[in-house]
Amino acid sequence: MDAVEEYRQKAHLRFKSITLRELANIYYPLLESGETSGRKSTRPNSTKHVKIAIGRIEKFLTDYSDWLVCNIDEEIIDDWLSNLKVPDKRGRIHPASARTRNNYRAALSGLFTEAVAKKYIDENPFQRIKKWDAFTEPQIFTPAQINALLQHAPDEILPALAIAAFAGVRRAEIERLTWDDIKLSRGEHGVILISRPKAKTKKKRSVPISENLAKWLQPFAALKKPIMPSEQIYRSRLNIAKANAGLESWPTNVLRHSFASYYLERCKSLEETALLMGNSPAMIEEHYKDLVDPDDAKAYWQIAPIEIAKISKIRST
Repeated sequence: MDAVEEYRQKAHLRFKSITLRELANIYYPLLESGETSGRKSTRPNSTKHVKIAIGRIEKFLTDYSDWLVCNIDEEIIDDWLSNLKVPDKRGRIHPASARTRNNYRAALSGLFTEAVAKKYIDENPFQRIKKWDAFTEPQIFTPAQINALLQHAPDEILPALAIAAFAGVRRAEIERLTWDDIKLSRGEHGVILISRPKAKTKKKRSVPISENLAKWLQPFAALKKPIMPSEQIYRSRLNIAKANAGLESWPTNVLRHSFASYYLERCKSLEETALLMGNSPAMIEEHYKDLVDPDDAKAYWQIAPIEIAKISKIRST
C-alpha cells in the first residue's frame, strides 16, 4: 500500500519532471530575454545580471545536475547553502556570508519558479527556505528528544535516522549508501565509507561508527534492506516517529546539527569534527562550538536501543 500511495502521489511528477541540467537549458534563454515566469518587467536582463545568476545556478548544478527537479527538497537545499564556500578577491576560499547565501537562494529560486510554471514540480521548495540572518544558531535536539525519536522510529527509517544522528552523514549521502558501505567489523566499532560518487563534496571520507551507533545498526545489517526507503515511506514513517516521540517541530538538518554539536563537545577537536562532517574547521567553530553542555554530550553518546538504554539514564533537560 505504501508503494501504491507513493506511486499515486509522485507519478505525475516523475513522468513530467526533468533533470536540473535540462531545466537550466530551458531557463537560461528565458533569463536572458527577461521572459522568466513571475517577472513583472518584460525588458531583457542585463548581461551582468544574467552572468551572475547563471554562475550561481551552475555552482549548484555541479552537485545536482543529474537529479530530477522533483527530488530536490528543502533539506538538500538548506544543507547545500549552509555549507556554501566562495572565493574572496584574492582567490582564497571561505564559507559564504549570509548575504551571499541569500543571493544564491534568490538565483536558484528563480530556476525553480520556472519549474513550477512548466509543471515539472507542484511547488517551489525555496519558498520554505528562510533568508539567512547574519548568524543563525543551529537548532538541535536534546538527548531525551533523540532517544524518544529513535525508540519510536519504525524499522524502515531507523538505520537512516541513527546514521544521521550519530555519524552526521548528510541525507543526500545516506540515500546513496548501501550496507556494503557499512563496515561493522572494521576498526573498534566499524566505519561508514563514503566514496566520491556518493559524497556531496565529491571527496571520499571514512566516518567511524560509535559504540552506540553500532548497536542501532547491527540488527539491520544482515537484512540488507535499503538504508533509506523511498521518499513517501520515509516521510510517512518519520511523521509517525515524531508524533509518538512528542516532537512538535523538525528543524532543517536537525540530526546533522545535533551530531556536530555533541561530537565537538565530546572530542574537543575542530579539525576532527570538520573532517567527519566534510566541512571546514572555521565553519564548525562558528556554528557548533560551546553549543551543548558536557553532561548532555555524555548522555547523547549513551543513547542505545531500549534493552540497553535502560542501563543508562538519559538526561531529560
